[in-house]
Amino acid sequence: MFNWMIPYANHLQHHPVYFFETHTKRHRRTLQMMTRTSLIWFYYIFMLMIAAWLFVIWRDTRSASTFTFDDMLYIASQQTLTWFFLIGVAASLLIDIIAILASVGSINRQRTSGHWDLLQLTTLDDRTIIHTKHVIIQLQAWRMFVVVLSIRLTTILLFLIQSLFFAHGDDPQTIAQSFLDYFSYDFPNAALTLAIVVNLGMFYLLEPFWRLRAMTALGMWISARVNRVTSALISGFAMIILVWLSHSFGLYALYWLMRWTAEMIDFSYVTLTKALLFLLFWLLVCISVLYLYYWFLRRFSLQRATEHAFNPT
Repeated sequence: MFNWMIPYANHLQHHPVYFFETHTKRHRRTLQMMTRTSLIWFYYIFMLMIAAWLFVIWRDTRSASTFTFDDMLYIASQQTLTWFFLIGVAASLLIDIIAILASVGSINRQRTSGHWDLLQLTTLDDRTIIHTKHVIIQLQAWRMFVVVLSIRLTTILLFLIQSLFFAHGDDPQTIAQSFLDYFSYDFPNAALTLAIVVNLGMFYLLEPFWRLRAMTALGMWISARVNRVTSALISGFAMIILVWLSHSFGLYALYWLMRWTAEMIDFSYVTLTKALLFLLFWLLVCISVLYLYYWFLRRFSLQRATEHAFNPT
């Protein structure tokens, strides 16, 4: 599950920079050991969230209420999953903080100690050095990334469990059973609804990975540009605020653009299929814009880190 996300390549294991900075960290030297460590962390977080989920359900279903037991069961589960979802979103800030802390001293400290000058005297390619250090920094921030990813993945798994086994209201069917019936009598709209849900789930899982790569690259650029670690740290936290503000502004702009296009369409004459296609289209637009944002931020930051690290002005 974690293999393809781990910022690790076999050829880097023998790269001088990689070996020098990770030779004492045995749990990071092989892909297999990193995968095992990641799965152990996922197991602990999964069990902790399962215990919290079951405790809230047990507590709420024991209290006196005008609702039926099935309704109380569903409501308690839904409220807990909503909190888990919000915690998973808010935990992205932890990735930003850890990524900046791991990266803002990656170059300037070595420049101060003289190690970076020695590195420049070697015949190693500049871009390869920066790429290797970027991988190392991601490994240093990997544990927090696994925590956030585990929270989000567990939330999705618990939502699937709720959909499969919990009924709500007068309908004795679960969400999964109702959805299967939906497929049987209205396959196109059911398929579009499923596509929307799947894309939301995939984005919810992949966004921390994109964020980790971008924020560590941004921290490297700051480290290459600002020599004093304290100043670099302040600049890093300022960039975190700027990234979150740019996210908010971008999503707000997309929201108003979607509203503007929706107002141009008279939805009183639009079928459910067209409405679902409209939602799916704008969901894919939002996901694509955020992916391109992270991709550009990572690429731009690494290019600037290379320029300032080896050609300081």
